Amino acid sequence: MAITRYEPWSLLNQLQKELERAHEKTAVDGGSTSTAEWAPAVDIKEEADKFVLYADIPGVKPEEIDVSMEDGILTVKGEKKTEAK
Repeated sequence: MAITRYEPWSLLNQLQKELERAHEKTAVDGGSTSTAEWAPAVDIKEEADKFVLYADIPGVKPEEIDVSMEDGILTVKGEKKTEAK
């Protein structure tokens, strides 16, 4: 009879690996997860008659940001340009 060491976290580690693999597949297949190289810090505040979104987007002009809502999904689009030296 072989002695097997009990690893209480092995199932949790296996689940984490499976979730990471599923997330990678969703992103590759064009899923709904963010695929941007950079995502700004965002705070959303709910008021009585509206939602207020605060986003930290340095170097991007407000008129160059597109905010839209479709099927209950809020999308914020913009382009942050960087120069390589």
